[in-house]
Amino acid sequence: KFKTPIYAVITDFHAHPIWLTKNVKTFFVASEDVQKELAKKGMNSIVSGIPIHPKFFQKKDADELRKKLGFENSLPVALFMPTAKGKVRVNEAIEKLIGKMNIIAITGKNSRKLFSRLAEIKEKTRQRFILYKFTENIDELMTAADVIITKAGGLTVSEALCAQKPFVAIN
Repeated sequence: KFKTPIYAVITDFHAHPIWLTKNVKTFFVASEDVQKELAKKGMNSIVSGIPIHPKFFQKKDADELRKKLGFENSLPVALFMPTAKGKVRVNEAIEKLIGKMNIIAITGKNSRKLFSRLAEIKEKTRQRFILYKFTENIDELMTAADVIITKAGGLTVSEALCAQKPFVAIN
């Protein structure tokens, strides 16, 4: 019932229907391809790229961040950012990598079951495994990581590219 115009930012590389609503006056989108998708549906958009937090552009020392995280060894660091609905059994992948890599995993606030499974693995191993439900220091974790293993969401991919880190896309 408000007359205020609504603008929305699509943080993905395509115009997935979940983003789309007729109440939005203009969308800010990643690319001209997304703009063309929306134009076919009669929706206005502006190509702006995917906005990432300015802290991703600040220079950070990966070795210092690894020490801050308690990784005092020379093993590489893998950052897992899985989804609860993914087809990859993240818990099995992490179990196979423990001892070969330092592990950081972020499950998200809504992934109680996955967090519980990973917490059990962490408890058994008691080494080289940091587990978060949620954190606001993704920029630091990406800097500390040697590889990022995650779903290929537009925002996460953009952040990994900005951090200049290789990533393995799952799900």
